[in-house]
Amino acid sequence: TQVYSGSSEAIGKIFKSVKASNRPLARWALTAILAAAPKEATRASRIRQDIRQIALKFPLDDLVDVPSLTAFKGLEEVYFEDFPATTCATLAGLNQVRQLRVQNAPRLTSLTGIESASNLELLNIQGSPALIDLAALTKKASFTRCSQLRLHLSSHADLTPFLAIPSIHSLSISCDGPLP
Repeated sequence: TQVYSGSSEAIGKIFKSVKASNRPLARWALTAILAAAPKEATRASRIRQDIRQIALKFPLDDLVDVPSLTAFKGLEEVYFEDFPATTCATLAGLNQVRQLRVQNAPRLTSLTGIESASNLELLNIQGSPALIDLAALTKKASFTRCSQLRLHLSSHADLTPFLAIPSIHSLSISCDGPLP
C-alpha cells in the first residue's frame, strides 16, 4: 500500500530507515504530527497541501487517536485499515476526497464527517458491523458524483439514505444478519 503520494518524496525516504514492523506506527505518528502542525509551520503546511493519498493502518486499541485530516487540503484518496473511530469526523471539511476506503472498522457507527466530500466517487467501508447511522448520505449536494458504494452495515441500519444518491451505478451492501 502506498502511504503518501504527491510532492512528498521526503516522507517516503523517512520510512525506508524504519523497520518494517514499526512502519504503521511511524506513518500514524508522522500523520498526527503533520495534522497538528500550525499553519505557520510552512514546511508542514506545504507537505500537507501536496499529499494526495494517505493510507494508514491503526493499532486497534484505545491508545491511538485518529488525527484530523482537515488540514490536508489536497487529499484525494484515503485508505484506513483497522480504523478505531466511531465516526468519519477525521475527514470533516475535506471536499476534494474522491475515494474513501476503510477496511476493518469494528467501532464505526456513523458516516458523520463525510458530508462535505462533494467530489466523492467511491465509498468502500468493510468490516463495520456496528455502522448504523447513514444520515450523512442524505446530503444530496455532497454525493452527486458518488457512483460506487460498498458498505458493511449493522443489520439495524436504515437504508433510506441510499435513495438520496442519484449517481449510484454500483451498490453493494452486506451485514452480519438479515438486511433491514
